[in-house]
Amino acid sequence: QDGFFANYTCSFPVAYYALNGTWNCTVRANDSINLTAMTTNTTSVNALYALNVTVLIDYGNLTAGDYSANQTADVVNLGNVPMNISVLGYGQAINDNLSFVCDQGNLSVDTQRFSADPAADYAAKIPLNRTFKAIPGVTVNKTSNGSFSMNTTYWQLFVDPSQQAFGRCNGTIVFQAQAA
Repeated sequence: QDGFFANYTCSFPVAYYALNGTWNCTVRANDSINLTAMTTNTTSVNALYALNVTVLIDYGNLTAGDYSANQTADVVNLGNVPMNISVLGYGQAINDNLSFVCDQGNLSVDTQRFSADPAADYAAKIPLNRTFKAIPGVTVNKTSNGSFSMNTTYWQLFVDPSQQAFGRCNGTIVFQAQAA
């Protein structure tokens, strides 16, 4: 009331895994003669879909006609919402319909398969595709209080002799997060 004033800027850190949704921030000021003022501001924290996946799935040394052993790929949720996982595969370029490009020949995308069930054999697993396919049974809970949630996927490869692929083979699997 007497014309004196002061400007203040307040800030606080928000963790990347903070609960998404509407947040309210209320500030109350009290001066030396007990004059008070209060204000509230509303803001939103967006959903954050962030994941970390095992860097390499190594099927080892296989020959034509071999089925690999189960290999695992762990998916860790680094975000603030639960998420489902979808995957697609390619050998050298997206939509090439390959899972591996080899020194000699290639392996088609469907020779690589996945499951959320560690007991599923190759025939029961879902063939990888050149478009995103959901991994049924894999929901990764949100990060909570800095503790990451993880789920495991299981992968197998069949080296189809009719594709006459051999030597070192390389391919890519893209993991995508979406709303659970």
